[in-house]
Amino acid sequence: MEKILSFLRSLWYNIVHDKLYSIFYVLGTAIAFIFIIILLQAMSLLRDDSAPFVNAGRSICFDSDIYTTNNWDGSYTLPYNIIQQLSEQINIIETGYMTHTESAFAVIDGKVRPASVGFVTPEYFEVNEFDFIEGKPFVEIAPKHAVITEDIADRYYNSNALGEKIEIQNVEYEIVGVVKNYSSLSNPLETAKVWVSIQYNRFIPSSDWDDYSYVVLFSEDVPVDEMKATLKHFFDTYYSKRVKKEVDIKYNKFPTVQEIKENAVGGEMFRYGMGVLMFLLLLIPALNIMTLSLSNTLNRSQEIAIRRALGASRMSSFMLIISENIILAFIGLFVAMLSFKPVMRLIESMFFDLTAEASFISASSLDWTIVCISLLLAVVFAVLSGGIPAYMMSKKNISSVLKGREL
Repeated sequence: MEKILSFLRSLWYNIVHDKLYSIFYVLGTAIAFIFIIILLQAMSLLRDDSAPFVNAGRSICFDSDIYTTNNWDGSYTLPYNIIQQLSEQINIIETGYMTHTESAFAVIDGKVRPASVGFVTPEYFEVNEFDFIEGKPFVEIAPKHAVITEDIADRYYNSNALGEKIEIQNVEYEIVGVVKNYSSLSNPLETAKVWVSIQYNRFIPSSDWDDYSYVVLFSEDVPVDEMKATLKHFFDTYYSKRVKKEVDIKYNKFPTVQEIKENAVGGEMFRYGMGVLMFLLLLIPALNIMTLSLSNTLNRSQEIAIRRALGASRMSSFMLIISENIILAFIGLFVAMLSFKPVMRLIESMFFDLTAEASFISASSLDWTIVCISLLLAVVFAVLSGGIPAYMMSKKNISSVLKGREL
């Protein structure tokens, strides 16, 4: 135990003694890992069924114009009750909803505010498991009720939004629920910060009267191929009866929400690109710090030689230097984790209108998987940046170093 404490005291003394080196190392690591964490978080949101869209892998999305002809006829668009027909006729479908999002304006306390508004059926909150901070979702289609995100409540209602009014497309709604903010990467189809009943949608400003999306939720453990085949058969039959001829709708008309998420950013190419970018984010800062680490290690060559002359092994000398780098890398990682959300909000504010639409990443929280991966990458970073200088110093001849012949 005493040896461990002595080792730790020596580590901390060297870190505190070389202040400029330590500060540079921590800042360099923090900057690199802020962007590494952003990439890891983006990959996690795109790869997994991220809250609140936890059913993305078993939800199929299709549009109101799923079937069109060369001479397009608006009568071919789907009726309002198509979800009910699907649920009644296909026993492996649990439920589903209709949705349409408008980049509209909301009147709050007499002032016009930009707002991305989701016009949905009540089943939207059954399929998507939003975390309600207060209140509840609207459960019927007729009442003029609204659900808003946490940041809308904080920004415009001082966190006391329940029972307050919000006007959209000249219709006034009562706020009945407030949900936690979410990342738009968890579902690229969703950018809304306000949700109201689809019954009151006036399609302002889009004027696209038939622009609806439908999402159906299948039972658990139903293979994706079976989901798509089931819907294809239903709609092939449905339209064949309407147009009096055989219809063959393509499977690509029935993507899962998860597939839409992945395709929105390039699919496999996105993963490969993220991997390459993450490798460069590790390698380039590590090489920059390696030069400084080599200079710092050379300055301590006599100290290390004396340790070895007093009985320290080459491995212990190597581990002393590497351990210092690992500690500094962990401190830099800690700083990066604390800075992750503020930096992400700054980046988003430069490229997105966060007053109107859902945030890109900053609304999401880091899970333990990303924390563990980051810790592992911090060790790799420390070994890359300090391993070569530490190895070179541990191999030097003690006598030559003490006589100043080999520095």
